[in-house]
Amino acid sequence: MSAENEISVQELVNIVEMYLEAEIEELNRQLCNIRKINVELLSGQMCTEVKISGADQKREMVTRLRELAKNYK
Repeated sequence: MSAENEISVQELVNIVEMYLEAEIEELNRQLCNIRKINVELLSGQMCTEVKISGADQKREMVTRLRELAKNYK
């Protein structure tokens, strides 16, 4: 009976190991996808920041030109 129990315990251990390995693989896959999404979001955010920065610079330039025009009159 003890040998039978050892076999079934070993079988359970093997099943649990296989399950955990499959879960780890799935979590690694999801982590990889999250990292890809994060890179895409950061890239988009950087582009947006550059566009906003460019727009801010344009507004500042227009404001300066208006001030110069007022002072010129």
